[in-house]
Amino acid sequence: MRKPWSTGKYSYATNGHILVRVLRRDEIPEREDAPPLYNVSHLFFKEPRTWLPAPVVSPQKPKECELCGGTGSVFYCPECDGEGDLEFENKYSRYTVTCDTCEGSRVVSKVVGAGDDGSKKRCDSCAGLGSRQDHKSVPIGDLYFSDVYLSWIAELPGAEIGLYCLGNPARFRFDGGEGLLMPRCKDDEDRWV
Repeated sequence: MRKPWSTGKYSYATNGHILVRVLRRDEIPEREDAPPLYNVSHLFFKEPRTWLPAPVVSPQKPKECELCGGTGSVFYCPECDGEGDLEFENKYSRYTVTCDTCEGSRVVSKVVGAGDDGSKKRCDSCAGLGSRQDHKSVPIGDLYFSDVYLSWIAELPGAEIGLYCLGNPARFRFDGGEGLLMPRCKDDEDRWV
């Protein structure tokens, strides 16, 4: 959502789970590195099986990211490449051990021998934001969606959710634009369909 782009008659923004499109805005340029739309653009022309008002939900407040301590960037452990553990194998067995360098935390306070010139990387746990927000599944019809994204959509004027079937994004529309929203699995809060 941080780097919108324009293509044809529309301007778009996405975070990988929610895609918004509005009529093209002159201040939003085209980008060569824009995400491809060929897998989802047809859904803007397919009528959903039902339209429902966007529910008003209140997501939990963001929490400081535990991995980066709220800074948005970290020094990933050079020993385990930021994995927290190491795998070893020989021709008879394979085993995993906790990394002694970072003690399984995935990060170190500073990379030995490295300067402050880019050794620090964007925290992948919070996407560089410094905070994380837990997502809870909210049912709409027979599908489930993130409470965080539903709260954003509900703030849009006249917002409605259009349901397709499981495995396809839902469509939403509002006064001034429309978008697509990925459903979630009911049982696994961190897994996206």
